[in-house]
Formats: sequence, C-alpha cells, structure tokens
Amino acid sequence: MDLLLARDLVILLEDRPGPCVSLYMPTIRSGPEIRQGTIRLKNLLGEARERLAEKGLSTPDAEALLAPAERLLDDPLFWQRQGDGLALFCAPGFFRSFRLPCGFAERILVADYFFLRPLLPLVASDGPFYVLALSQNEVRLLEATRQTVRRLDSKILPHSLVEALGAQTTTQILQYHTASPAGRGAQGAVYHGRGTGDEDVKAELRRYLQRVDAAVCELLAGRTAPLVLAGAEPLPPIYREVNGYPHLLGEAVVHGNPEPLRDEELRDRAWKLVAPHFEEGRVKAEEHWQELAGTRRTSNEVAEILPAAVQGRVEVLFVDGGSDVWGRFDSGGGEVQIHPAPESQDQELLEAATLFSLRNGGTVYAVDHGRVPGGRELAALFRY
Repeated sequence: MDLLLARDLVILLEDRPGPCVSLYMPTIRSGPEIRQGTIRLKNLLGEARERLAEKGLSTPDAEALLAPAERLLDDPLFWQRQGDGLALFCAPGFFRSFRLPCGFAERILVADYFFLRPLLPLVASDGPFYVLALSQNEVRLLEATRQTVRRLDSKILPHSLVEALGAQTTTQILQYHTASPAGRGAQGAVYHGRGTGDEDVKAELRRYLQRVDAAVCELLAGRTAPLVLAGAEPLPPIYREVNGYPHLLGEAVVHGNPEPLRDEELRDRAWKLVAPHFEEGRVKAEEHWQELAGTRRTSNEVAEILPAAVQGRVEVLFVDGGSDVWGRFDSGGGEVQIHPAPESQDQELLEAATLFSLRNGGTVYAVDHGRVPGGRELAALFRY
C-alpha cells in the first residue's frame, strides 16, 4: 500500500491551479472481485468528466487532467496490490494515488482544492509504535504505524532463548515440546522443568527476557513511541517485571503465540490496543471545548467559523466526516451563504473550513457522525 504521511497532506493542501479532482472508492485486497476496481474507477472517471465539463473545462483539458488516473485502468500490477480503499488526486500537472488500509464510500469532488477529510483520521492517529513479539523460539521487534510495518533487526537483539543463553544451558533447565501445528492463538510450545521446579524455569525465562530487554532499550533509546507486547503466557508478565523501556503500553497484550503471525497481522492486532493512545489529543481538545462552550472561544456556526479559519483564528476544528454543508463563501469579504441543497457553483463548506484551518496551522479532527461537540456538523475552538 502507498504510505500516507503528514507531509503528503501538506502537499495536497497547497494552493494550486484548479480544477482539483478528488476521488475516493472502496477496493478489494484479493480474489476475483479485484476486477471490480477497474469498473468502479472507470465509472467514477466518467462522472469526473461530467463535473469538469460543468466547471467549463474543455474536453482535451479534462482528458489531460485525468490521464494519469486513466492509465491505472490498464495496470494489472496496480490492482493486484490493493488495500481497502483508493484515493486519487488530479489537478493540472499534478497526480497522486494512495492505496489505503481503510475503506471509503464512492465520492468525487471537483473544486478549487482537494477534498481531504477522509484522510485526516489516517494522519492524525497514525503515530509510530513498536511491537515486541516474544516466544522461546523467536523474537521480533517491529516499528509500525497504522499503515506500515518494518522489522528492527539488529545483531544485539537475541532472536531466541537458545541464542540468548546458549543451547547447553537452556536444555539443562527446559524441555521443549513443539505443539501440534499450533493454531494462531496457541502456545506453540510447552515447557517442563526437569526436577528443578517452576521457579527455576521462571528464573531462566527471566534471564532470557532481561537479555531481550537490554537490547530493546538500546535500540529504542531516546524514543517515546508506545511499545506493545505480543506473546503467550508466561512471557509477557515476566517481561513486564524486567522491562526498562519507559513507554511500555499498560497491561495490553496481543495474546497467543506470535510465531505464525505475519508482521502485518501483528501490527493490525497491536493497533487495536494502541489506538486509544493516539486518541488522547482529540479527547483533551474536546474536553477543553466543553469547558469553554458558550463563550467567544467556541462556535458551532459555519458562518462564523469559516471567516475565522481564513483569518487563522481556529486553533482546533471538529468536523463531521460524513456530512456536507453546501453554499458559497467569499474568502475575501467573509460572506457565507448556506443552501439546503447544492446549487450551481456551490462549494462544500465543511471542507473549506477544514482547508483554511489546516493551512493556517490549526488542528482538525474529522469525527464520526454525531461526535462533533455541540451536536452540529462543525465545532471550532478559537485562539482568541
């Protein structure tokens, strides 16, 4: 999948000659249904041509603008490497595509800027985190975001109990019985003390995990991203006892033997545990908005928020990711007209508020329908 970073959002926010075409659609990762993607994209590009014609763009200019997207229709390799959603952005002399890990409803917007609200949750909550997958036979340290994952491989990181302590030492304490082709949540191996008792076994595992922790602390020195553990009992609780990395995530664990899981599967399971960590900023901002509700520092009125966004007064904006408000906005004079249904030459005003807030350094949270503070489509916390 194509990695979407905050810097990509900055590029998409740039003021550029229009018209700008933003296209979103769901895609299928694998199977014969993949072919539906080309049909869906072809239909959406046909709709884009109609929208561009309504904007007064000539047919040759429209074809030139959409040509990079058209070429994807005949690229079988492109469709074989899909995520759950596809986002395309076309403007004169500009084209970007993103195959992303979340699905989108079909949507086309033709305006003087790109439609970015569906991307905001991916960027705002996509900070880095680490996954330490532990078993006696394998150790993996992964650096991940919601969209990406890579192994942090190093000579200083022990990759197994035997590598950490030596085969002769470990076989004196532990007897290894590989489980029958373990299921994804299975232990994967059973360990029995040879007359030395459970405490000796635990002491040996502790020594093993101390070696692992020393390497992890060295590799992650100076970093502050959360670390999520993955492993079957008794490894995670023993690791917590020896852990020296100050940002180990609470008591959350990806339970079960991690050995059969691909890096991407570990990332996805760990993401479910770490996601609330990245929601803290939004929660605090919402609490601050509620504290100031009813004062001049907050508003739910589109007609008040849009001019403030242009002026750089919006510190935090909450916007309904699933709603539209149509009308016209004169960014020079600040006049806002809101229409019950889109009319010719209208623009989508929630997206305009998002655009100007981001361009002027504001923080924007695109939230689910009904989650905007104040119960409207838009809520702003003003700097002054």
